[in-house]
Amino acid sequence: MEYKRCVTLASSIRVLFSLYVLDIAALMVEAKSDVWLMIKADVLDAGVEVPRCREATSLRVMLWAGVGARVFPDISQAVKEVVKIKKSFYPEPSNVSAYKKIYHGYLCLYQRLYGKEKPSKED
Repeated sequence: MEYKRCVTLASSIRVLFSLYVLDIAALMVEAKSDVWLMIKADVLDAGVEVPRCREATSLRVMLWAGVGARVFPDISQAVKEVVKIKKSFYPEPSNVSAYKKIYHGYLCLYQRLYGKEKPSKED
């Protein structure tokens, strides 16, 4: 289920915004497992970065406060100056193709079982 969500998230971003996901920030609990982060990079076919500060809510509030107080001209500059990356994970091409095959098999099986092209949110 988590794999489906990750692939759907990346696909949705690509389709809706015509963007290719290059890097994703890993925050909170997920940032504690290097194995999970490597799997996530492979599944999404995108880099995953772990910032030094994993408390996303506190960091976001602090950055926007800095913009509001005119310490930073905009949020992009605030992020550039404040957010530091602790670790980075990049997809392994062989793993990416393996996950794509698995997901394609899942979609084919789903279609045979339920007669639908793709699973819905309720599934």
